[in-house]
Amino acid sequence: MHPCCGKDLRSATKLAAVIDIVWTSIFVALGIVIIITSATSLRVEKNEQSESPEDTTFAMGGLIVGTILLVVKILQLILAIFLLQGAMERNHYKCKIWIYITCVFVTITVMNFLFDVISVEGSKTGSVGSVIGIILHIYFLWIVWAYKKELEQGLAQPEADAGGLKA
Repeated sequence: MHPCCGKDLRSATKLAAVIDIVWTSIFVALGIVIIITSATSLRVEKNEQSESPEDTTFAMGGLIVGTILLVVKILQLILAIFLLQGAMERNHYKCKIWIYITCVFVTITVMNFLFDVISVEGSKTGSVGSVIGIILHIYFLWIVWAYKKELEQGLAQPEADAGGLKA
């Protein structure tokens, strides 16, 4: 079964990479905002000599979560750029690396989603976002896997002559 109804897999792979770059860039910005907000909150609490340990704990938790989010999303951003490069160069090894690492990220996201759903205090609104991300990345995996297979079998469509310009 063809993931793009017979359309060009190379273009679909490039589109998946660009969507992943944009989506991940938004989360990189979110991670930066969380870190800045948490660090500012910690500094304000330190200057005010806050007696409430909950405030400090919340700010430290935000700092830790923001840092983890930022690191993971920067890795995913690099990976999405790597995929775009692989599609443009018709390099099935780069596509394969993207597939393997993305499978790890999707598995972690699924486990996190299941933990959120099972946990009593889990965020149900965050679960909706996780489901959308999981479905989107599974579809991207299918597209890239099909494109990689096409490259390995030598079935990839040759580039059309665009007046000497190559994509």
